Amino acid sequence: MRSNHAPRCRWSRLALAGAWLVLGSSGWTQTNPEIDAIRGLMKGGKYLEAEAAARPLATLEGPVGADALDALVESLWRLGRYQEPETVDLARRAVALREAEGTAGEERLANSLLSLAIVLLNREEFPEARAAFERTLAGIGKPCGLDL
Repeated sequence: MRSNHAPRCRWSRLALAGAWLVLGSSGWTQTNPEIDAIRGLMKGGKYLEAEAAARPLATLEGPVGADALDALVESLWRLGRYQEPETVDLARRAVALREAEGTAGEERLANSLLSLAIVLLNREEFPEARAAFERTLAGIGKPCGLDL
């Protein structure tokens, strides 16, 4: 089945990579030193350590919990753990927390949606991945005044 979607999947991955470059893996300034430290671990390729550091914070509610969830999900997908149900569940929880933040968290919502899209794409859940990716692009365009 994978070969049937290979050309479309390659383009989707390229588009996601482009969006990731636009957003950056930490496309906004952190205000929490623990989250900054986790992002530093990921930038250094220390994804297992980042996962361990993010897990306790990911249980919190509000922006810090959502930031930790984003970091946790990113560390899991960078470790290739797309197929684990926990990874997609955490990504969806991060999106839900961001949506609860309202307009103050739109850029962060785009970051959470992009992680969800990456996870779903690699799980070959193409319709859901596309929807998350389209919402990501819409979130990127709003601050720039673009109608994507």
